Amino acid sequence: MLKSKPVYIFLPLDMVGEEVDATRLETPLNLTPPTNTELEMVLMHKILDAVYTAENPIILADVLTARFHCTPEVRELVNITNFPV
Repeated sequence: MLKSKPVYIFLPLDMVGEEVDATRLETPLNLTPPTNTELEMVLMHKILDAVYTAENPIILADVLTARFHCTPEVRELVNITNFPV
């Protein structure tokens, strides 16, 4: 709901004609991204440990950078780290 991603919806053939209760449409969706601060900290430390122990760290950016519209963020990371790209 928060980002555009490929989605595949499969319906069993025997369910296509079934009616569903529409009252759930009255409940707004919770679009707040889930957070797990403890897990984020663990992952951040693992990433930093890998970067600090790397002999020749580089940044490899591919087509997904443009597809997900994060080119400015990648440029900022390159500027901050001064890693080869």
